[in-house]
Amino acid sequence: MTGPMIEMIESLLCTTCASTAKPLLPPCFAIGFTLTKSEPTGRDLIDRVQDITRVIMKEATSLGYDMKHVGDDPVRYGVDPTLRRKHKGTCTTWVVLLEDC
Repeated sequence: MTGPMIEMIESLLCTTCASTAKPLLPPCFAIGFTLTKSEPTGRDLIDRVQDITRVIMKEATSLGYDMKHVGDDPVRYGVDPTLRRKHKGTCTTWVVLLEDC
């Protein structure tokens, strides 16, 4: 179930309260999450990951942030490029949000 994760992201990036939330957010920060294959609805793991990253992208863009996937350029973010995203029924995703300049 992605609902609780999506609610957390919407609360963190609160675009409806941007005038108060935006000053509290740093110009660059990361959000990471791990999901497991276990899902009561039977939805595929990668579809649920996509649901969450789409919400992050929508909310971040509304606040003037660009979203970058750490896995697309792991060395830039100090991550071992051989580190796998999926492992034994889990999938971990990290994104970095950067303020537009």
